[in-house]
Amino acid sequence: MEDNGWAEWRRLIQDDMKKLHASQERASEKHAEASEKILDAISRIDITMARQEVVLEDHTRRSLAAEENIKILRSELEPVEKHVTTVNGILKVLLYLTGILAAIAGVRDLFTK
Repeated sequence: MEDNGWAEWRRLIQDDMKKLHASQERASEKHAEASEKILDAISRIDITMARQEVVLEDHTRRSLAAEENIKILRSELEPVEKHVTTVNGILKVLLYLTGILAAIAGVRDLFTK
């Protein structure tokens, strides 16, 4: 009878070990699936980062080119700005001279009539 008790105990232990082993296998499979999902996500992140790096390089190149073009335009506009300032000065002088001539003509008309 005692052998039966040990045999039963041994069978229960073996059943428990089989359940534990099956549970560990399921956990290992879930861990492998989770690891695969993480690796896929990392791969997608790497692809996204590579694309963004290309876009950033292109943006940087275009920004530098735009800044250089702005410098060129400013240097080309400098003579135009000087010309506009000169013409504005001349027009002001002509305006003042016209005012002075009009005043002289008005005073002359007062004394000649």
